[in-house]
Amino acid sequence: ASQTVRFRCTMRRHRIEAARERLLSSGNDRSPGGACSAIIDAIQLVAPFDCAAVMTADPATLLPTGGVFTELDNSVCTPFWRSEAADDELLRFSDLARSKSGVGTLAEILPDGFEYSRRYREVFTAISLGDELRVVFQAGGACFGMASFVRADRGRAFSRDEIDAVRQLTGSAVEILREELIAPTSRAIPEGPVTLAVDPEGQVVARTPGAQAVLADLTGAAIGAIALPPTVIAPIERVRARPEAGPLITRVRGLSGSWYRLCVSPFEDHPGHFALTIDPTRASDLTPIYLSSYGLTPREIEVVSNLLRGLSAKEIAAEFDISTHTIRDHIKAIYQKIGVRSRGELHARFLHGSDF
Repeated sequence: ASQTVRFRCTMRRHRIEAARERLLSSGNDRSPGGACSAIIDAIQLVAPFDCAAVMTADPATLLPTGGVFTELDNSVCTPFWRSEAADDELLRFSDLARSKSGVGTLAEILPDGFEYSRRYREVFTAISLGDELRVVFQAGGACFGMASFVRADRGRAFSRDEIDAVRQLTGSAVEILREELIAPTSRAIPEGPVTLAVDPEGQVVARTPGAQAVLADLTGAAIGAIALPPTVIAPIERVRARPEAGPLITRVRGLSGSWYRLCVSPFEDHPGHFALTIDPTRASDLTPIYLSSYGLTPREIEVVSNLLRGLSAKEIAAEFDISTHTIRDHIKAIYQKIGVRSRGELHARFLHGSDF
């Protein structure tokens, strides 16, 4: 019996190392969706599944910027994100991002049945759900991606060993997601903003010139997506759940590599209708993503933001009510992490986008 246990432990370690090697070897593919595809392949080695949604995320909004969706019917996209926006849903990505582990399964929190999960009732009942394993990929307090892995076989829950194996791979997954997020961008398709009007059923009922090309670029980046990709559906459903909060702004990325600034606004005189304004990002729009990708601490991000505003070390110290010496230590650490040697190089990178 002990030999059998040792053999199983050895095989488990080999699978985890093989999965980690697969993740790390994919680092050269920094095209949109490349990291997500690598994560799907790696997780399949240690915790086999039937369907998956793996997405890069905007660290500021915890909404998808792109992704890969395998063996999932397109009809589940809207209810999937509608349940994610519901306050009474279980195991939401936003909840996982606040947890210590960042990994969880429905079977763990609902061992006697999934009926209390809105996602199960509205999304997964048609596939005889066995379990859903959810992951957020985060480091330094920032989330760079999220994933849902589904077993369509009733009673087939993810084991503790499988959950632990996935947890061991999240660090490597974060690294390749970071690489993809800061990969050089292409020129955005529109010269200026485009606007779309979406009805309560999620259909585009009006659009300005150029909007279709942008929508096609965004749909292409969400492999397996329908006319409106998850990167657009997710923010719409969040605004639908909280219309009183007003417009929501997030960042999304197209198959071309172009980054866009997406603003979703509810119409006052047409309940359930939304206006989507999409325009090319400026360097300042991407600054939060790039700062997070360098592994800066929350305080270091605050210091960089003030440096980019033109404040001196003494002025920043006064704002935070700490010593100038401490601020200079922060600045030194920031320069090392970002790979610059002066404030001028920092400004060039983040205000002019020279390395994006």
